[in-house]
Amino acid sequence: LQNTIIHLSKEGMVALKRRDLAQVQSLGRQMLAEWQTLATKTELPEDLRWMFESQAGAELVEFFFVVPFSEFVFSDVDTVAWVLTRGVDEEYLRPETWLAGIADAVSEVSKLVGDALLDRKLTRDQRLHLRFRMLDLLRQVRAFLETYETAYQMSIGNSRRRGFRETYRGLLQWLSNIDERMVEAINR
Repeated sequence: LQNTIIHLSKEGMVALKRRDLAQVQSLGRQMLAEWQTLATKTELPEDLRWMFESQAGAELVEFFFVVPFSEFVFSDVDTVAWVLTRGVDEEYLRPETWLAGIADAVSEVSKLVGDALLDRKLTRDQRLHLRFRMLDLLRQVRAFLETYETAYQMSIGNSRRRGFRETYRGLLQWLSNIDERMVEAINR
């Protein structure tokens, strides 16, 4: 089930890149159905269940946030604050999984922006506009996530993988690094 959710999420990113919103919605419904099944599997050992829920849950949240985040970057929506406060209507998601998924969504949108910037038809002003929008998204999300840095001690470990990037502070630093790279690209 975990692999199915992750696979559906990746398919959704491809559909989003093609701007096939009907397919994106269909895949989202499939992911929620698979998530319901995974989240209610009580026969799994708790440790294994926690691992599956953390990874698959973050993919689920990422998927549901990447759409409005990409709309923000590629259109003239003023803010993403309303999106950040809504959450995913899923009672089985732990706060640390929800927060990790939001940050992962920023990463996916940065890939979409990178792909869009490869279009040779874009003017310099259009490229700058995309970079500024991505920077704005990044900063709004990072500011939102920083409010939780000390509120959820569990946020420190949504993953059991080793490394600073897997900690909550590592995640915030990673977002700062993307910010720095975007500013460097704008200043070139």
